Amino acid sequence: MQRLFSVAGALALLSLASAQTAGTYCDGLSRCFASYTLANGIVYGVAIPEATEAPFDVILQITAPTEIGWAGLSWSSGMTNNPLTIAWPNGDEVVVSSRAAVSYSLPAAWDGATLAVLDGSTVNATHWVATIHCKGCSQWDELKPDNNKLDPNAQNVIAYAYSSKAVNTPSDPNSSFSAHDEASPFGLDFTKARSSDFESWIPGEPQPTGTPTPTSASSTTIPTPTSDVPAPTGELPIPTSCSLNARFPLVAADGWSFVKLAGSLTNPRAMAVDSLGNLLVVEVSKGVSVHSFGSNGCLAGSKTLISERVLTHGIALTPDRKTLLVSSIDTVWKYDYDAETQSVSNKVVVVKDMYRGTHSTRTLVVPPKTPNLLVVSLGSHTNLDMPAFDKNTGRAIVKVFDLSQAPEGGYTYNTQGTFLGYGLRNEVAIAVDPNNMVWGVENSADEFARVIDGKATDIHENNPAEELNYLGDPSVSNENWYGYPTCFTAWGGDEFPDGNFAAGDQFIPEPNSTWTDQTCQERSTGPRLSIQAHSAPIDAKFDSAGENLYVTLHGSWNRNVPTGYKVVTIPFTTGGEGGYEPVADRHSKEGYVDLLWDPQEGCDSSKCFRPSGITWDRDQTRLIVASDNGQEGELYILSKAGWAKSGRRRS
Repeated sequence: MQRLFSVAGALALLSLASAQTAGTYCDGLSRCFASYTLANGIVYGVAIPEATEAPFDVILQITAPTEIGWAGLSWSSGMTNNPLTIAWPNGDEVVVSSRAAVSYSLPAAWDGATLAVLDGSTVNATHWVATIHCKGCSQWDELKPDNNKLDPNAQNVIAYAYSSKAVNTPSDPNSSFSAHDEASPFGLDFTKARSSDFESWIPGEPQPTGTPTPTSASSTTIPTPTSDVPAPTGELPIPTSCSLNARFPLVAADGWSFVKLAGSLTNPRAMAVDSLGNLLVVEVSKGVSVHSFGSNGCLAGSKTLISERVLTHGIALTPDRKTLLVSSIDTVWKYDYDAETQSVSNKVVVVKDMYRGTHSTRTLVVPPKTPNLLVVSLGSHTNLDMPAFDKNTGRAIVKVFDLSQAPEGGYTYNTQGTFLGYGLRNEVAIAVDPNNMVWGVENSADEFARVIDGKATDIHENNPAEELNYLGDPSVSNENWYGYPTCFTAWGGDEFPDGNFAAGDQFIPEPNSTWTDQTCQERSTGPRLSIQAHSAPIDAKFDSAGENLYVTLHGSWNRNVPTGYKVVTIPFTTGGEGGYEPVADRHSKEGYVDLLWDPQEGCDSSKCFRPSGITWDRDQTRLIVASDNGQEGELYILSKAGWAKSGRRRS
């Protein structure tokens, strides 16, 4: 979940914005900047030459109080697919870092911009100042095809971000760091940043103080050197150790155990397993890596399968394991895949023109009994994306596309394909039960208030709930509306000022004469189960018997006490007609069980275990769990006592 704002939250920001000012200033070295000053004293200054168009060099000066751990600037209005310049103090020096992000995770080092620290950078008792010369910050064709340059003759909308928490390794330009305390776009008049003296402020070619390591050069930590390793035959054992230490102090439920398989991955997300048991992992800002197992059950080799920094999350293999599908924020591609050689060929666009919104994940699933059908989820543009009430906007929706009938150039997402539900805010976790029915686990909204008679009451700590939604048969169009952006699911009913809602009840944040809570109960397709608000579910897999749905709760800081940061199971049963349902009642708060979690308090994106992808191995004897924590991307085996060498698929 991103820290985005509801209507009530936006009202609070208006008063803050009134204390923020745009202007100009000159520093002690007579360099003059167009500036934007925040209420907390952070000043962002920008200077440019008398250029007529991009590309051109930029000088960025960040002045921040010493209590600010890091501060940065996006050279466009948002975080993703734009160059990011970040700075922080390190003793009596400053460190600068060039980054880029294709999803809402720790931005990776980006070598498309070159940074150099200039004179006037300092750290003293009250403030730190970073004065940065940047080549590559005014135009970024590599990151996106349009809206990828600054106009030196106009106001540009750029964005700031900062955190009071120090980065994890201040001396390292590639350090991980926690999510921002605050971030917001703002307009800056670049005509006021222009100076005929600009070139004299630059001492020759920039000599970077911390050149980012290209993401393709990173290597995965496994117990043995990486290489091409033949896949072992037969069921793999569950190792007691792979000689790697967990990055964080994890705890497993009674009867369960975990083993770290690999470390030093780059934001690992969704995963797939090929016909030989090799593990394919999406690494955000890097591409897809493939990992081979040894006969001891640990990883024996790793290599890059696809080098493509725009991939954000989704990956799927068709049931015959011969076609690989991957996704960026706006496109789904398919490749021919060869498990023997661990190689891909014949890249083809399958789905195109997906909306480039705030939520960048595009989950992909090919249900095994309908091998020609591809399920693709696409979240909302913003926290409350009101146009998504209309399913034809192609947002907050799940759709299905027939791979066997894909037109040349691919399907257009919002006008083609069939529906598998809409009004689904961000259905990142998609799973298929043994009957081939599709389920979604939804990331719901943030920063909520309940407004009654014009009075707003903060209910965001435990509302709205995350949702487990039944989407149904992928071969049958489902045009049911699941409530978003109007109706939501209660979890903490005691926070409501006008009544105690039960978990699972539908509500509207601000009832009116047209829409009431009862309207939501009648019109919205409610969830089959609700989950603690702000847990951020992002992947899910059923066992082969349909008795459990395993879900990763990525974790969120959008409540006073952070929650999530764990793997859970939702027990399932079969109904009278053979369909699968959660064991717990839809109003229950006890419908899932913790299996693996980080016990630390005050978790955030870089401090704790952040389970992301989850999948079974080839024989369904072991669950593989990814963690995309900013300090270190990891892979784990999660297993239950009695699963090893029983000769049957697990349930």
